[in-house]
Amino acid sequence: LAATKSFDKVVVAYASKVRSDTPFVAYRIDSADEWRQVRGTWLSFEQDNPNGVPNLYRATLSGLPSKRKVHYKACINADDGNNIDLLCSEEYTFTTLGNMASPGHSSTPTRILFVADLGSGINSIGQELMTALPSLEKEVLFGSGADAVFHMGDMAYDLHSDGGARGDLFMRRLEPVSARTFYQTVPGNHERMANDTFAQYQARFHMPAESNQGATRSSETSPFKLWWSADINGVHVAGLNTEVFHNASEGVAEEMMAWLRQDLITANRRRHLQPWVVLLGHRPSYCSEPDGWCKRMGTTGPAFRDEFESLLYEQQVDLALWGHQHVYERSWPVFNRTVAAKHYHNSAAPVHIVTGAGGNTDDFMAMSMEAVLQPDGEWSAFLDAGRVHFCSYGRLLAANSTHLQVEQVNGITGSIMDEFWIVKDKRKI
Repeated sequence: LAATKSFDKVVVAYASKVRSDTPFVAYRIDSADEWRQVRGTWLSFEQDNPNGVPNLYRATLSGLPSKRKVHYKACINADDGNNIDLLCSEEYTFTTLGNMASPGHSSTPTRILFVADLGSGINSIGQELMTALPSLEKEVLFGSGADAVFHMGDMAYDLHSDGGARGDLFMRRLEPVSARTFYQTVPGNHERMANDTFAQYQARFHMPAESNQGATRSSETSPFKLWWSADINGVHVAGLNTEVFHNASEGVAEEMMAWLRQDLITANRRRHLQPWVVLLGHRPSYCSEPDGWCKRMGTTGPAFRDEFESLLYEQQVDLALWGHQHVYERSWPVFNRTVAAKHYHNSAAPVHIVTGAGGNTDDFMAMSMEAVLQPDGEWSAFLDAGRVHFCSYGRLLAANSTHLQVEQVNGITGSIMDEFWIVKDKRKI
C-alpha cells in the first residue's frame, strides 16, 4: 500500500508470475458493504529482473471515506488459452487516512513506525534473528498499529541481487506489514544499481509522484528523480533521494532542492492541518561515523550543505529521519553543527535521528557489527555506542498539535532504548 497526494486515494501494488490484461482490486468499506472493483494496470518487469517475478500490477482506489476500515483483495484473471481462472490474494484490511479539515480529525493522534537498512535475511531463521521486521509485523498486527511505516532506504541487500529473486523474497516477507498499512519509502545507496538506475526500487514502490516516481524507465527522464511528499494525518512528510547529491546527473540536485523549498513553504502554510513536518532520507546529515564521513559528506556533500541546513532551519522542519549508518543516534536541536538547545521545547532547529540498525544481511544474530564507540560532537544527545548493536526501529506519535513523541525500540526484546518528546507550543509560523 502507498499513500498518495490525497487522503482519499490509495495505491495497491502487487506482482504475479502470471500475466493478466485484466487485473483488478476488489474492495469494500467496512465488512457490511458490497464488494466493488477497480481496474488495474499491468507492467512487464523482465528488464533488470531476469530471476524475479515478471508481472507487476497497480490499482488506485479513489474516493475513499476518511478514517474508515477498507477490506480488499488483489486479483488477476488468468487466461491459459482454454479457461480463465480468477486468482486473488488473501483479504487484507487497512484504515484510510483522515481528512484533517473535517471536524474532530485534527485532534486524532498519528502513529508511525520507522526503520532503515532492513535486509531480507538468508532464510526464515535468519529473518527472525537478524532483523527488526518480525517486531514491526507484531506491532502492525497485534499492537497499537500504525498509520504508516517509513523506510529510509537500503532494502533486502539488495532488491536486484540474484537477478531480482532477493527482491521478491523481501517483498513476500514485507507483505504482512505493507499490505496492511501505508509503506512509504525513499531509496538508499543499495537501491542504486550498477547501471546508475533505481529500476528495482522504482518498479516495486510507488510513492506520490513528483516527477517520474513509479513510471516506466526512460532515457529522457533522470532515474534519480524519486522525491515526494504526502500528508499522513497530522504529519507532513517529505521524502528525499539523497543519492542526487552523490554523482547524479547535472542539475538534478538543484531541482530537488528547489522542490523541497517550495514543498516546505507550502507545508508551513498548512500547519493548522499538519502541525508536524518530518523529513526522510537515507544518507544522514549528522552521525558519529568513526572515519568522519558525516563531517566530510553527510546528506549533501560540501556543495549543498549550507543551503540544505539553512532550508531546514528556516522552514522549521521538526524532525529528520535517516539511515545508512547501522546504529541508533539522536541529536539535540542542531543547525550548522551548533547545538541550538539541550532540550526539545520550542527550538527552531531540527532534530536528527539515525536509525540504520534495522538489520542487514552482513550483520550477525540481531546485532550490527559497526563499531561506533563515541559521539562525534556536542550535537549528539544519545548514541547506542559500542562495537555491536541490537537491531532496532522507531515509533513516532504525534499526540496532538504541540507534542510529538519519538521512541527507539530494541527489535528483539521490545524494550525501549530511547524516548523523548518534542514540544512546540509557541510556533513562529
